[in-house]
Amino acid sequence: MKVWTESGKLWVQLEAKDDYVAGTPDNRLWNGDALEVYVDRTPFQALDFDNHPGHKDIETRQYIFAVKPDSKGNTITLLNKQKKSTSKASSGIEMISSGYKATVSIPLAEISPMVGTEKIIGLNFERCLRNRDTETVYNKEFFTLPPKPSCSSRLHYPLFKIEAFESKDE
Repeated sequence: MKVWTESGKLWVQLEAKDDYVAGTPDNRLWNGDALEVYVDRTPFQALDFDNHPGHKDIETRQYIFAVKPDSKGNTITLLNKQKKSTSKASSGIEMISSGYKATVSIPLAEISPMVGTEKIIGLNFERCLRNRDTETVYNKEFFTLPPKPSCSSRLHYPLFKIEAFESKDE
């Protein structure tokens, strides 16, 4: 996995080994092969509260980039406090002999830290894998320890200082 900023965007590139690439059966992109990017814009708020979706002072975002489109043609979903939101994120998927290469971008303006966080955000990644043996089971590949589901827990997100963010104090 490679992560960088360029041209006002956060870029993530993942080359995944996968001998069975499948789309979602139910229009929930995470139920198919996908890359999920989790952003905590308030990593220093409510540190005693790990279960972020229900907390009013925590601003998290979940981007889901599908390898294959759902039945409506969607390949990207943004959940903001577990509600669908609009996004200018984009993705490019290249099928390769060993699986796929996903290159995704998220505008920095969509994920900029809230005031007072010194250009620091929590950032985590998960890979969704559709199971070949059944159409109802999928697996998650976690990129951080401890392996916790990022959709409900946030305190394990690594912190990143991204100098490309514009200062909110100026």
